Order: sequence, then structure tokens, then C-alpha cells
Amino acid sequence: MRRLLTFSVDCRRDLLRGVLKINAVILFSTIAADILLQALFFAGWPVFFRSLAFTLAITLAVIGPVVYIFVTMFAQLHRANQQVERLSRVDTLTGLANRRAFMERVASHGDAASAFAILDIDLFKRINDRHGHPAGDQVLEAVAARLGATLEPFGMLARIGGEEFAFLGGPGTADDIARQLEAARAAIAATPIATTTGAIPVTISVGLAFRQDFEAEQLYGVADMALYQAKTSGRNRIEVAGRHAPDRSDDLIWLDEEPAGADLRTSAAA
Repeated sequence: MRRLLTFSVDCRRDLLRGVLKINAVILFSTIAADILLQALFFAGWPVFFRSLAFTLAITLAVIGPVVYIFVTMFAQLHRANQQVERLSRVDTLTGLANRRAFMERVASHGDAASAFAILDIDLFKRINDRHGHPAGDQVLEAVAARLGATLEPFGMLARIGGEEFAFLGGPGTADDIARQLEAARAAIAATPIATTTGAIPVTISVGLAFRQDFEAEQLYGVADMALYQAKTSGRNRIEVAGRHAPDRSDDLIWLDEEPAGADLRTSAAA
């Protein structure tokens, strides 16, 4: 019985199918009850058939529309709840996942991640102050679009607050992730972003940590420290924290996992 009354409504066909299922259950139940009563108090076949016909007519004429109305209402409520749940995990400005959705993914897939990166728009407050918040929003949207085009095939990208984005790399090599992040950084720096106040040059700084070098629970903190180093070392660059540096490029700054104050092994300003 529970299986018969359980169904999902994603389109009008599902709605009608659900209504028919519920009506069928109600019709069967009422006819069975009527037959049982007629069997207990049998008053002749004419009475039996009149009662059966009356029960059938009432069920179809009254119960059917009522069930349709209630199923429609519950279906609308279910869709509204789904929309609210979806929006609670999406950044409405950029269309990317928000911090809540991202941290849920980190909690459930952190062990399987290949890399963790925090990306921050350089001097974003200056952009807002000079060009206004509407232009700042346009910059955020454009940066999100450029990052998404490059990074989303390789993992989950989210806006986690203000001008800060985060990337959780899926299965893949450190070289692949580093190259994609560098491609995203270079693409943003190469072309000013068109806004209603004019084209605005934009750069990003990135802190990157690889799963092969750190425990899953360390990735966020280590990447955040690498981002801080990228900011203090000149911005518009990627800094990678880790012992193992696969195919270093001139645009990547690799940090030893050493105590604070350790020298950089390589350093190149973007």
C-alpha cells in the first residue's frame, strides 16, 4: 500500500499518474467496503448493484477532483521546497555553488580530492570604490564565468564569499590542476573585463595545495596560507604549498612545507 501511494511529481504526466494511483486505491477500498457491507446485510441483487453503482459514482465524482486538488497542491509545495533547497546552495550573483554547498562537498569528498585552491580577486575593494558596486558585481560575474569555463570540468568551483572563490579538484594529476589554474589566471589577466563604467583590468591570486602533500583536513588552511603568500608577494600569481613540485612553471611559486620564514625555492612575479 505504501509503495502504491509513493510517487514523485516532476511533470504533468507524473501528476496525472499519481492521481490515478490514489484514485484507484480509494476506488478499490470503497468498493471492497461496499461489497463487504452488502454481503453482511444482503437485501437482494437489485439493491446490491444500485449500492455498488452509487459508491462508484460518488467516488469518481467527488473523491477524484478532491484528490487531484490535493496532489497538485503537494506537488507545487514539493517543487517550491526543491527550488528553495537548490537556491540555498547557489550563489545568486554568479550562479556558482555557494560556501554551504562547497563545504558540504569538501566534507563528503575531501579524501578523494586531488587539490584545493582558494582564488581571490586582487584589489577588489579598489574596484568597488573607483567604479561602483554594480561594476564590481559585473567583475564578479565575469571572473566566475572565466574560472568556470576553465576549471569546472576538473572539479567543483564555488564562490565562498565576497571576491573569494574556491576550487576542489577531482581525480587528476597535480600537473593538470596546476595548468588549468594557471590558464584561468592568465585568461583573467589577459583581457580587461567590460563593465558599464568601462573596461577594468582584473587579476587574481591563487593559493593551491595538493592532496598528495597534505591530509584532507589540512588542505583548506594550507591553501589559505599560500593565498596570503601570493598576496604579499605581488599578487596576480599562484603559490603552491607542498614538498613535491610537479613540472614547476615560471608562473607558479612553490613553497616548502617548512616552519614560518623558510625561503622560497623559486619565485617569479606574474
